[in-house]
Amino acid sequence: MIFASLFLLLFFGVEGLLSVETNLPGSDLLDKKRKSRESALHPKNTDTHSYELKELKMDFVMETMENHFPLLAAAFQDYNIADAELLSAKGSFDGAIKSNITSSSGYYLNQRFDTMVEQPTTFNGTSFFAGYRLGQGKFPVYYGERETNKYGEVRAGARIPIFRNRSIDKGRASIKQSEIGMRLADLSVTGQKLEIYRNALMKYWDWIASVEKYKIAQSIYRIAEIRQNQITRRVKEGDLALIEQIDNERILLQREAQLLSAEQNMNVAANELSLFLRIDKEKKIQPTLNLLPQGAFDQMKDPEGMDIEKQVNFAMENRPDLLRFKAQKDINRIEKELAKNQIQPGIDLVFMASQDMGPGSETRSKPELDANIVLNIPLQTRTQRGKIKGVDAKNKKLEEQEKYMRDRIGADIKNIYSFLNVTRERALLAKREVELADQLEKAELDKFKIGEGTLILVNIREQTLAEAKNREIDALSDHKKTIVNFYATLADLKSLRK
Repeated sequence: MIFASLFLLLFFGVEGLLSVETNLPGSDLLDKKRKSRESALHPKNTDTHSYELKELKMDFVMETMENHFPLLAAAFQDYNIADAELLSAKGSFDGAIKSNITSSSGYYLNQRFDTMVEQPTTFNGTSFFAGYRLGQGKFPVYYGERETNKYGEVRAGARIPIFRNRSIDKGRASIKQSEIGMRLADLSVTGQKLEIYRNALMKYWDWIASVEKYKIAQSIYRIAEIRQNQITRRVKEGDLALIEQIDNERILLQREAQLLSAEQNMNVAANELSLFLRIDKEKKIQPTLNLLPQGAFDQMKDPEGMDIEKQVNFAMENRPDLLRFKAQKDINRIEKELAKNQIQPGIDLVFMASQDMGPGSETRSKPELDANIVLNIPLQTRTQRGKIKGVDAKNKKLEEQEKYMRDRIGADIKNIYSFLNVTRERALLAKREVELADQLEKAELDKFKIGEGTLILVNIREQTLAEAKNREIDALSDHKKTIVNFYATLADLKSLRK
């Protein structure tokens, strides 16, 4: 009697379970969310589609970034800043006009006017001047030189340094240092471009990998979804145990969670990449699922079989952070030359010719030629010697830093090249793993179809295949990003754009 009751309970209990709908509670809401996600992943009207873009390839990313990326445009302002500083330095050799008007009253009633144009030059520190003065009225004897003939006096001359300020002076030193500043600006822009290119390509390969992983998650989810309908029908027909339906429902939810995670990662990667994709300075392009290019991982040249020593030498000649040392030492060299110049005695020759015009004194009517020697000899030179000593210390510091930088760059290039070989091998191993996992999955599915296997093993094989594919994508993505790092470390902008 007890066994009969248990049998009836189990029978009707199972029949009750079989009469339940295949979807879990709240499945309608889940279906709506799934449809919403699908429409979000394939938008009808987006900035990208309005741009009529079919595939998002690497060269397009680089092109749009170069034309419209704000930080790259900001980097180019370093040129303008350096050019402005050079223009300011050249102002040391701007000409100037000096004038004064004087009127004296009292017993010696007179008026005087004097104007002069001065023009310094970069030619051996020589400066030129020309002027006109007019002195009319009554002058005391001891100021007789202030008086001119009726139409005034014209004069012109030059100041020529013999020692100090002949080869260099503050103005020329400032110009030379500003010209080196232009070189530094160029190196700064190159360094920023390398970093921006590197970041953009890193985001690009992250996006490629995230889309590929999403497609894998979507694929195994749809397999479980289709299988759920098939299992439900077979359970109702009594051809399959109820436990198989429940287990597949669990797997369906598990794979949906994986799909959600993959979707989130893809959206984050797309948002990060969109920062570098712009139609113009204001409008960004949002990468979407359908923009995944064919053969995405075939892009970018693999630097396999390179002569690593040649690449190290290439980096030594092109790395902007290394070339900055030479530019900075050139600035220090000019500073040292200027300090040595200031130690020398100041001996200038001043030549001037003058001629009074109009009626007046006969002695003033004849042309005059004056030659003067101007001396300025420093008694102590502690300021200059202190600057020279400081420059020597700065250069010594730069030399030690440069030596370490060269060693560091050489080690980095060799390390990254070694990583390249490892990531390349990882990608090959991952590809082989996918091939084997695919064979096992197909074999297990064939066994299940003829009744010799179980759904649990099929699901395990499917999940194993998906995980192997994800590992292959990770390996390929890591390899591409290592290539990016390799070219960026070499400062090879040309290869980064290929």
